[in-house]
Amino acid sequence: NQDTLANIYFLLTTKTYMSMKKLFLSLATAIIASMTVHAQTQVATLLHDGGVKVYYGSNALKSAVEAAASGDVITLSSGSFTACKIDKSLTIRGAGMTGNSQSGTRPTIIAGEAYINIPTDDGGTSVIEGVMFKDAIKTLYEYKGLKNITFTKCTICELTLGSSSQTIENVNYINCRLSSVGVGNGTATYMNSVVYNSGVGANASAEFKNCVVIFVGGSYKARAKNSSFTNCLLYAVSPDSYSTAYDATNSYENCVAHEYTYKQATPAIGNNSLMGTDRFKALFVDSSNLTDYISASYTLTDEARAQYLGTDGSEVGIYGGTMPFNETPSNPQITKVNVAQKTTTDGKLSIELEVNSGE
Repeated sequence: NQDTLANIYFLLTTKTYMSMKKLFLSLATAIIASMTVHAQTQVATLLHDGGVKVYYGSNALKSAVEAAASGDVITLSSGSFTACKIDKSLTIRGAGMTGNSQSGTRPTIIAGEAYINIPTDDGGTSVIEGVMFKDAIKTLYEYKGLKNITFTKCTICELTLGSSSQTIENVNYINCRLSSVGVGNGTATYMNSVVYNSGVGANASAEFKNCVVIFVGGSYKARAKNSSFTNCLLYAVSPDSYSTAYDATNSYENCVAHEYTYKQATPAIGNNSLMGTDRFKALFVDSSNLTDYISASYTLTDEARAQYLGTDGSEVGIYGGTMPFNETPSNPQITKVNVAQKTTTDGKLSIELEVNSGE
């Protein structure tokens, strides 16, 4: 129950040597944040000035953010949290962007429109990890845009700026699954991520490294300009998507490109590989759902992994490079918790833990 878990947290944070405090704080936070494996309730913990506060329910994230100061750390359990406005530089860690069948954990979902509006005078950086944004991330009109934030191991279904004058500055996506997360003004970096129909405007630029980049045609097609693509798998879904997806202002290096890109990309394609639909799909172990950016694995066959190499000698696509795609969050994941019903006569509580240490 909640009281027992709070007591566990107290014991782990107060009955340890100072040199071990960080380790036990991290472990104890994971215990509380992982409790939905056993009890279906949302939990958020806030680490502030060396102390810990715990919040429960669908509004737990909102309560933790409101109580936090820039630089604090919030850890979220599995479950669905109501979206809120994030207006300070924080580290927010969830239980995962997808569920884990082995541990029985569910993803951390932020439901509803989440507004990320960090004031200009806040000089900190933000990290959001292991979260699925089910709906759009937005910025309010009165702010300058989105800056100094890294999303890692997140699923983001849409990013919308409040106005055309707002910019994206120093925004990074690592090991993410993204849709409609482009750059209208400013710069962004995408590393070892799946990027679906996300454009880069004429007044913007982006770097894509070891990504699977998917562009669609029709009325929702997105254009990529002024961008670099390195060690990427490039998939233009329909015949009309190559004309908007790939532009002469882009550069390409050690990429494998679907042939719909051929006419536009030829001047800059360099040492890249171009191929038709059947040959492109044959690169993957499972090509049945390549446009499903949320669930497709994009795993290359052994033959493709050996033949198509990036600039560093590893395979092209999301599993190559220095940050191979991995959905497991870096914070410890509790896969088993057994807590005694009561303490012993000398005040000790028996706890059995099984921990996946993440990365």
